[in-house]
Amino acid sequence: MKNVKLLIGIIVGAAVYRFLMWNETLGLNAFIFAVLITGAVFAYKQELRRYRLLWTLAGAFVVSAAGVAITGIVFSHTIYYLTLIVFLAFVQMPSLRSPWCALLLLPYHSAIAIWMDINLLGNALSELFGKRPKKPLRTRVRWWQVAIISMAAIVFIWLFSVANPQFAEIIRQVWQALWDAVAWVIPDLSFLEIVHYLFVMYFLSLFVLRFKPTIISKEDERTSDHLHRIRHRQYFPYLQTGLKSEYHTVIAGILVISALLLTLNVIDIVSVWIAIAPESAPELSQFVHRSTYALMVSVIFSISILLFCFRKNLNFYPRNRLLKVTAYSWIGQNVFLLCSTGLRNWHYVSEYGLTYRRIGVFIFLLMVCVSLLLIFLKIRKRRTLYHFFRMNIFGALGVLVIAGLVNWDLLIASYNTSHIEKETDYAYLERLSYQTAPYILHATRKAFDEAFDKDADENIDGKYRFDNYWYSQQVYKYVQEVDARSWKSFTVGDACTVRKLKAKPFASPNTAPFTDRQPTD
Repeated sequence: MKNVKLLIGIIVGAAVYRFLMWNETLGLNAFIFAVLITGAVFAYKQELRRYRLLWTLAGAFVVSAAGVAITGIVFSHTIYYLTLIVFLAFVQMPSLRSPWCALLLLPYHSAIAIWMDINLLGNALSELFGKRPKKPLRTRVRWWQVAIISMAAIVFIWLFSVANPQFAEIIRQVWQALWDAVAWVIPDLSFLEIVHYLFVMYFLSLFVLRFKPTIISKEDERTSDHLHRIRHRQYFPYLQTGLKSEYHTVIAGILVISALLLTLNVIDIVSVWIAIAPESAPELSQFVHRSTYALMVSVIFSISILLFCFRKNLNFYPRNRLLKVTAYSWIGQNVFLLCSTGLRNWHYVSEYGLTYRRIGVFIFLLMVCVSLLLIFLKIRKRRTLYHFFRMNIFGALGVLVIAGLVNWDLLIASYNTSHIEKETDYAYLERLSYQTAPYILHATRKAFDEAFDKDADENIDGKYRFDNYWYSQQVYKYVQEVDARSWKSFTVGDACTVRKLKAKPFASPNTAPFTDRQPTD
């Protein structure tokens, strides 16, 4: 009865998923689903418990779901779906170690899962109603044959319905009778709900089905994280350069580039750490972007050279201590360049406010820091390129999961409306989620009042008379939508925002904002 229990588990799981997600937005339900699906996977597939990587990915998935329940912003939703896909890919083939192989095999596993689900249904029905005596292979009807015949029948029904209106009417009546029977058993059931339920069953089966190893998975399992010295026989002695010659060439190249990078870092100490020259927005923007591009090129170039130099037997050269010290100093200078770029970006933020692009620069710098740490470990512990790239991807995923716990929309709105002395870009803030509404409405109302106090029409921007009214209407609808949500769609960010908006009443769609002090034409 193993197949029957598995099928019942998938059916019950789909019902639970429908209860949590149908006609709901992502919130607390995402966290509950993450906890339930990870617990069910490790309970059913007990062989997964010995893989530490799967435990780590399961934790990342649950943490990203917690970020959805806390923030409720699009950024957290994106990280949630990303970690879900990665976790699913490794659940299907737990012996894999590299994320690119897991994601490459995910479409293949998802395709063959359709056939496996049909086979599971057939085996479950056979277990329920008992197995009949086996017949010769040529007279035995298999489930895949039934599936092919059913699909062919559907195609011909559609063709005959298009060709003959009377036939189409008969099919419509038969379908309506079947649908009425189902609706009598389950009232208020729509066709979309049935399709959604079947898709959820298929989706959940991707977690519990067991897939056979492939050529890709076997090759990934054989790949080592540690370098091994390989002695090559030289058939052409006159072309031989030797490790010693390569050693001196690499040191000379790293020293030359390090000297150039040191010059750049000294300039940054003067122009960034001690004093900053640009003042206007275009100059400061170019100041940050130019440094970011230079950092990207420098780090990619540096990592590429170090990976090439320490790819093989140079790691085992008996007198390579000087080479490693030189490489470490080069990595340290890249870290300093990274810090200088971060300080540039911070100067830009302190003058003109936070945006997602500027936050993205900080996240990118953190990922670069992880890459530099990994290249240091690769040289020190003699790791392979396979290990470096694999850990880089997991490191970037970890940074994104942690970033998904932060409500960036609220952070941007609160910082830009309270710490920026220059004019705040309210049009940008309005493009974020409505969780920024309390800050926008309060700040724009304050600016509108200050314009009246100056008693000068030229100080009153027209956007406070039109855009704020439209925005207040949208906020009013947002509050109504949040109040109408069930506990399954609860998010901390939306709940706190609605509480703030209700504590300080704002304009409703029937009352224009600032009607008590309208400017005169």
